[in-house]
Amino acid sequence: MDLRRLRFDDYDKISEIWDRCHKGKLGIPPRRFVVTEAVTENGKVTGYGVLRFFAEALLFLDTELPPYEKAKSFLLLLEQAIIDAKLAGLDGINVGTDDEEFAELLKRKFNFKERDRILYLDLEKEA
Repeated sequence: MDLRRLRFDDYDKISEIWDRCHKGKLGIPPRRFVVTEAVTENGKVTGYGVLRFFAEALLFLDTELPPYEKAKSFLLLLEQAIIDAKLAGLDGINVGTDDEEFAELLKRKFNFKERDRILYLDLEKEA
């Protein structure tokens, strides 16, 4: 098997793989946000990978503010992050948190949905 960059003539094949195996499970990211590779065997595409580039919003609050001011600051920052993500053409915002109350707030107030487990590989610690 070989690994190479996708070519224009591969798109019919990856569309067929997508429709048969993955349609309705995940969104296809816009081409401008991805690096894409194809696995081929004897010239036939057997799979493809997508490394998706995305923005990460980090919200920093003064922890000494009264709760109402912290909440209002957070709401304003998150609402702007949503606007900015849409303007950048992103199709979603992922949030990882261990705080159940915060997760419930995001679901209730902003309509976040639980999806598959998010796992993280720290590339700086990998040899």
